[in-house]
Amino acid sequence: MPSLTPDFLANIPIFRDTSEEERNQLLQVMEREHYNAGDDVITAEQESRGLHVIVEGTAHVILSVYGFTNPIIDDGEAQIVDRTQIATLEIGAVFGEISFFDGETHTASVQAASDLDALLLPAAKFEELLKQGNYAAYKVGLNAAKILAGRLRSADKLISELILAQHDSLARSRWFGSHLELYGRAGHSD
Repeated sequence: MPSLTPDFLANIPIFRDTSEEERNQLLQVMEREHYNAGDDVITAEQESRGLHVIVEGTAHVILSVYGFTNPIIDDGEAQIVDRTQIATLEIGAVFGEISFFDGETHTASVQAASDLDALLLPAAKFEELLKQGNYAAYKVGLNAAKILAGRLRSADKLISELILAQHDSLARSRWFGSHLELYGRAGHSD
């Protein structure tokens, strides 16, 4: 694992706008992790241990696609019918952020594509920092929100392009309806 100093963290987007002292505070509560190529770092539908930041190596994000293996015999239990690699993460990438913030299980799996060194910010430690009014924790939260917003914007654009390419009015109306429901349920209007 590379030498983890406050200066090293300064170049990682989730630590943007944090001072050297704040990055040092965060390093004190973060755990170092090492995974060999092929190891599962997080697994879909498992509980979150915290927010992960890659400091060396690469990882694949793998989405499990659920469906019915035999649609004629629908017992109500969807099963994994496919696993698709949807992204490759490199140094500085953050993952596990959805479950880190909403307390639900992971939505995707992440597997080490090479030997991987990462930092883990445990959710309980992050909560402690927030309760203490620690500015570094608030800055990490704000930066994570910006990262998530960028990913959501990209997902919206991709889904819209896929739906428009299908020339399927039913698919379009389902997407726009679910999009309205998503934003209505979350209390957003834009």
